[in-house]
Amino acid sequence: MMKRKVVLITGCSSGLGYETALWLAEKGYIVYASMRNLKKNKRLVEESKQRNLNIHICELDVCNIDTIDNCVSGIIENEKRIDILINNAGFAVLGKFTESTNEDFERQFATNFYGALNCSRAVLPYMIDNKEGTIINVSSILGLTGAGTLSAYCSSKFALEGWSESIRCELKKKGINIVLVEPGFFRTEIYNNVSYVSENKKQYSISSMGGSPIRVAKRIESILKKKRPRRRYTIGYDSYFGCMIKRFFPDFISEKLVK
Repeated sequence: MMKRKVVLITGCSSGLGYETALWLAEKGYIVYASMRNLKKNKRLVEESKQRNLNIHICELDVCNIDTIDNCVSGIIENEKRIDILINNAGFAVLGKFTESTNEDFERQFATNFYGALNCSRAVLPYMIDNKEGTIINVSSILGLTGAGTLSAYCSSKFALEGWSESIRCELKKKGINIVLVEPGFFRTEIYNNVSYVSENKKQYSISSMGGSPIRVAKRIESILKKKRPRRRYTIGYDSYFGCMIKRFFPDFISEKLVK
């Protein structure tokens, strides 16, 4: 009988993390769904009960090392291992660069970039000891191409891409898979959790669009089944074509389409 794998997912109160936690639990994974604010766990608790799924919900703020260590040590105490980490927690800072400050960028990087580093540092010693493991870093199509009024967000995802590629080289021989997933636009709560750099929020318009985040959850599960997953996976037609356009078309075409 194949052992059930233990997965820790960050940012599970809504969106991609929420759907991925439910989907992987349905598929037999031992799921630890973490979130910064446990007051937001009601929806996941109710849905998991309705589906008769056993999901462990734990507090984890990717910017707070103590909460990360407490969560990881609790999982190790219960399960003796962590097989998979999905670095999903993130948000978007929106606004023109000329209206932003370094503090806006620091806030963005603290969660989207350093948060992934913090969680990976916590689980990697256990994965290395077991000589196997997978870390999936949830990036974005905006980790491959810039977009106006999203310079802080794009920068954090570009950084995530470069770091992921680098540590993939370091950890491959230790049995650790590092994988990037790059979703396009999906209907998630990130659109409701935007942080603005300017007090005049009316000048920007951002709304939920795209397909169901369940598609991302299903793709993540398919990646986890692979013995040798690729370095990156685009998810969604907009992500796929955006990647192709940037790679093969002149800059003025890709820039016009992004704009």
